Amino acid sequence: MPYFDRTRKCSIVFLSLSAFFFIVTVITFFNSQFPEILAYNFTNDLRGSLLTVIFLLTSIILLVVGIAMRAMFKDAKEDFYRIDKLLRDLEKRD
Repeated sequence: MPYFDRTRKCSIVFLSLSAFFFIVTVITFFNSQFPEILAYNFTNDLRGSLLTVIFLLTSIILLVVGIAMRAMFKDAKEDFYRIDKLLRDLEKRD
């Protein structure tokens, strides 16, 4: 489908970036003192904890955008298929 090919490619990129940021989130979670914040509401490594949260939110946002773009691509593909089918039916009638 040439019309929404960029949308499909962007969707794949966003889903890949989401997976990458989720892996980075897991790595920063184990390297930071985030469990200390959860247990004692205090930490000496605020930067690491903030990075963990930022990477997690980025991962979730990219995942949602990637899924939305994938749904848009599929809907557009179905709509173009229906339009093409209707045009072929109209040509057969003439």
